[in-house]
This record gives sequence, C-alpha cells and structure tokens, in this order.
Amino acid sequence: MYNKEPKKLDVKFVLSEIDAIKRSIQDLDERVDKLYASLLYEEVENFVLQCKTVTTEKIQRKFNVGYTRACYLIKALLKKKIIAEGAGNNDVNAYKVIQKKSV
Repeated sequence: MYNKEPKKLDVKFVLSEIDAIKRSIQDLDERVDKLYASLLYEEVENFVLQCKTVTTEKIQRKFNVGYTRACYLIKALLKKKIIAEGAGNNDVNAYKVIQKKSV
C-alpha cells in the first residue's frame, strides 16, 4: 500500500531551515524588546527627568527589565536628547540628564 523505505533527508537543507528559524526567532525577540521598551518609554522618561544621572542598571532595577531592554531605552533617551554621555567614571556608563522636567 505504501512505501516502507525511510525517506532520506537533505542535511544541508534541514540545517539551513533551522538557521532560518533561529534568525526569525531572534528577529522576533528583538522586535518584542523594542516594542516593550517603547511601551515603557514614557514611564522611564518621567523617572529619568527626576534624576541627575542614569545608568542602564538603574533602569533595570527600577523597571525590572533586562539589560537589552534597558539599552533600547537608553538609546531612545539619547536620541531625544533627554540624556547625554559622560556622567560617570570609566567603570560605569552613566548618563547625565540634560533636560529637566518642566513644572
């Protein structure tokens, strides 16, 4: 009724498909991180505007996010010129707040 012989798999094809799936998952993870960071951005901006300096660690601890998400948030703050580089010593990447909250 049916052929009982096992089919041969093209190993190169299977490995290339696995690599493509891995890249897709990594891309999706990055998109989720960026979306989550954008959802948190307003809260983080309000927090940062009340500080003199900010670090990725400070954002991680305050908002319970990972390093990657904290970095996306830092990049967004830098892009909007809320913070600037150069507030810490060589051991810590601290950013100074250059735009204060308006009252």
